[in-house]
Formats: sequence, structure tokens, C-alpha cells
Amino acid sequence: MKAENSLFGRRWLSAGAVLIILLLFVSSLAVPVYASQDVSSGVKVSRVSDNVYAVVLPGGKMLIETVSKTFTRITFIPQTGNKTVFEIDSSGSEVVMKVNGKEAYRLPKEKIKPVTFTVKPIQTRNLTPQAQVQASSYAYNYWWDGVYFIKDPYGIDVPYPHPDYYFYGISPRSSWSIRGYKLYHYKFDSSTSNFLAGLPPNAIGGLIGAVIGGIIGARIGGPQGGIVGAAIGAIVGTFITGIIGAYLTGPLLDEHQCMWWWISNAFIDWLSANAWWLYTIYAVNPALAVSIASSQFLTLGYLRIGPTTFYDAVGVGNP
Repeated sequence: MKAENSLFGRRWLSAGAVLIILLLFVSSLAVPVYASQDVSSGVKVSRVSDNVYAVVLPGGKMLIETVSKTFTRITFIPQTGNKTVFEIDSSGSEVVMKVNGKEAYRLPKEKIKPVTFTVKPIQTRNLTPQAQVQASSYAYNYWWDGVYFIKDPYGIDVPYPHPDYYFYGISPRSSWSIRGYKLYHYKFDSSTSNFLAGLPPNAIGGLIGAVIGGIIGARIGGPQGGIVGAAIGAIVGTFITGIIGAYLTGPLLDEHQCMWWWISNAFIDWLSANAWWLYTIYAVNPALAVSIASSQFLTLGYLRIGPTTFYDAVGVGNP
């Protein structure tokens, strides 16, 4: 009886060891789970893997794969219809955009001339530490594009110019937007902004396209608006990714840990007025839809993210 108890104990230990080994093995095969982040109304983003991000819109889903700094693949899976694969290659002298393997548009890089807000090197003023703190008083307010801005030349309190929080009563915890004379000024909430700040530039481009698609879809309204808006988001996200390329640098977050971006009213209005027409073309020839939208952006577009202006066809300049 004593020997049997001893044998049972050895068997129990052996089973426990096997269980532990199995648990360790299974956990090593587990796929990491990433939480999703609400970006704007109806738009959510989550990390699928180290280089793949999923963006869910009311009318479909986008998978943004950052293959490298100069190559991005966006797979759009609509609620209805077949999936579309957009590829953006900026490794050469031109940004080449392809749709389902078919060339859609070539954008010469010489047309993209990023201008980044740079702060004055306060160290050259030979100020004492106390005087450097006092230099924050150099921040000032002004009107730009019909919107009340704040700017700090030394970047101490305000990393880059943007609409004034206090003047408009803006909360860092909420997304916010305002329409200026020529531009649409948009701020992501602090939680979303911190999430986005950790993404590669090409993923941010695709996501901004998705948000624009959400705006267009909301203007149309209803389920059809969601479907059309999702397709518009994939199209716009493709060439925005091509435009910003690897140029997205500088502090994307402001003093409240929020990220700002700007796009032209003229382009948003064009998208709204031609959304159904563009969607109809996309359903038959998605490459042509990308080509048309890209051409229109080069005529009507403006794009600024954080401290950098990437493109300005409306002549509004930099804040």
C-alpha cells in the first residue's frame, strides 16, 4: 500500500509537469491581442501584428500593412463586393500607386515639398535657466485661416502652432474640428493621439484617409453612406500615404498630447459632391478612381499633419 501511494505521487507529479509544459507551449503559440482604439465616430483602429493595422469603418475594413518605410499595402474589404489591394511604393523618384496590381497613378516626388515648423534655438540667446522658463511668455495668439491660433517660437509651451484650446474651450479628451476659410482643422483626442504617435507614418496616412471617408459617409447618411465613405477612405488613404511617405517627422503631439491635422475644404467639398460618382467608378475600375481623386487633390488639396505641411494647392501657407 505504501509503495502504491508512492507510485501515485510520482504519477501525479508527472502529470503536473506535462500540464505545465503544455501550457507553456500553447502560450508560445498564442497570437498577441491588441486593444482597439476609437478614432472618430464609427472608425476604430487596432494593431493586428507588428506591421499590420486594422481600421474598421461603418461600411468596411482596411488592413494597412507597412511592408517597409517606402512600401505600404492597404487591403480594403467592403461589406459588399470584392476586396481591393492598394500598393504605394515611394522607393524611387516617383510615388507609384497600384490597385490590384494595375498602376493607378505616379506622383513625382518633386511636387511634394514638406515644410516643417522649426523652433528657434533658445540656447543661442544665452539665457539663464530661469529666463528660459520665462521665455514661454513669447507664445502669442493670432488669426490664421479665420481660426484663432497660438504659437510659441521657441516651442517650450506649444510644440507647433494650432487653434487655441482656451479660446474655443477645447478638451484634450475629445476630438475636435472647425472649418476655416480654406481648411478643415482637426484634432484627435489625447488617447487616440498617443496611440497614433506610435504608428509608422504610412499607417497614419491610411488612417487619416479612413477618417475623411467617415466624414463623407456621414454627410451622405444611412447604410449607403457608410459603404461609400469606406471606399472613399481607402482611396484617399492611398494617396495621402503616398504624399507623406517617410517625411512625417517632428513632434506630432502638442502640449496636451493631442495630434492636429489639416486638409483643404475644397477637396472635402469635392469628395462630398462627387462621392457617388467616384464610388461608381471605383466599383468598376478602382485604379481609375484613385487616379481621379489623386489628380483632384493636386488641384484642390492641402495637407498638414502636426508641424509639417506636405502639400498646398490652395495657397494658404503655413500657420
